[in-house]
Amino acid sequence: MEVNVFQGIIHFINNFRGLSRDCMLEMKRIYPDIPENTLGSILCTKYQKKMMANHGKVKQKKQIVVKRYKEGLAAGEEPGLIIRIAKFYDVAPALMAKVILEECLEKKNDKDQNGHSKNAIKEMLKDTTLIPDPDLAYEVFMSIVFDNMYGSIADVTKRSLGVEYEVKLYHHVQRVGLSYKSEEQLRARGYDKTPDIRLDVPCAVDGFVINWIESKAVFGDNVTHDQYAHDQYYCYWNRFGPGLVIYWFGYLETVPQPSEKRFIVRDSFPENITLMDPSLIQVPTLDIC
Repeated sequence: MEVNVFQGIIHFINNFRGLSRDCMLEMKRIYPDIPENTLGSILCTKYQKKMMANHGKVKQKKQIVVKRYKEGLAAGEEPGLIIRIAKFYDVAPALMAKVILEECLEKKNDKDQNGHSKNAIKEMLKDTTLIPDPDLAYEVFMSIVFDNMYGSIADVTKRSLGVEYEVKLYHHVQRVGLSYKSEEQLRARGYDKTPDIRLDVPCAVDGFVINWIESKAVFGDNVTHDQYAHDQYYCYWNRFGPGLVIYWFGYLETVPQPSEKRFIVRDSFPENITLMDPSLIQVPTLDIC
């Protein structure tokens, strides 16, 4: 992706007020030629940073927020009250639900001394039937289901997407006949830093010899790529030699560095693969006197 296009997307996300779902719909309209998964990945990364700032501001106004929630409940507003409050304050619904849940339970605890630990609140967000107030339980449930960026359902969706593309990678590797060890097999052998695939026999991609392949179901911008490189790729290179990184949802044009010799970057499984031919390997003979 070109830098100016990426910067335009970031500018739009940073200036958009409202829910992430609405932001995504507008992005799809403005950038119809960019795949939905690519836009979604960029939105997810930038939206999380945006929410870190907005969530802190809302926590400072939590009493006002809860008052607005209780007034809406008393007035008989239709379900989705927390979602509408979240949209007004430009905060993810799941985060707003957590703020309101914590504050409501804290107020109740002042009266009956029936304390709720952070772990208990965490469990309530996973299983809203544990919330004693039925109206609040329903509102929190709706917020978590509606939120496509935060909350337990969003977390499961993201993990499932990662697994889906790892399986896709395995199918490609098996299709071209490469012998390999999976991350699970490597960990069973005691490796702590493991790529998704460690090739038993190196191969070459566009003339670059690789020993491992890492699958990333994300868009690779410079910040994301640098973080992955520091935390993972350099460790793989140190243990296994050079490798291949696949950003399935694309990457910024400035991410691949011509001087980088430790790994190469692609946005799909490469087709130009050269396999090693053992018959061409010459084994030196020793003259025995």
